[in-house]
Amino acid sequence: MAVTAHAALGSLIGHTNGVTKRYAVANGATVYVNEFVYLDAAGRVTSASIAGVRLLGQVVAADTENMDRAYADNAVGNAGGTVKVLVNIDPEERYLLKNDNVGTTFAVAHQGQYFDLVGNPGSQLVDTSTVTTSGQLVCLEFNPGIRGTDATYGIFKIAERQLEL
Repeated sequence: MAVTAHAALGSLIGHTNGVTKRYAVANGATVYVNEFVYLDAAGRVTSASIAGVRLLGQVVAADTENMDRAYADNAVGNAGGTVKVLVNIDPEERYLLKNDNVGTTFAVAHQGQYFDLVGNPGSQLVDTSTVTTSGQLVCLEFNPGIRGTDATYGIFKIAERQLEL
């Protein structure tokens, strides 16, 4: 089985059942399973211009209104708001994420550091050039040795959550 760039690993407190909620997808926006999203001004989820925004969570299922069809890895929002996705909003969730290694090579020294996401919908990566004392994500572990991963992967937690003050 191939490892994707994003995967939920379960909670920091040990449970594996995430807290999820259905949200309508922003009109015209495409969101993909396993990518991070935020709520736009209309209260719908999107992943457009993801860098630097407070994160709602990770999409875990697409097209939740039409469950009798084949698996979908993405959903495209419509004006009526009838296209919905299931989003993991668990504040303690940990994520296995791939880094872009552009500008800065991901290293063990990045544990405890903060990063932003970069990339277009469907191709999000952790932006290693944004290492700082604040950011969307905090690195919990470098190169966890999970099968199918390499030194470009780490375990992260959302640091800047949209549902928190």
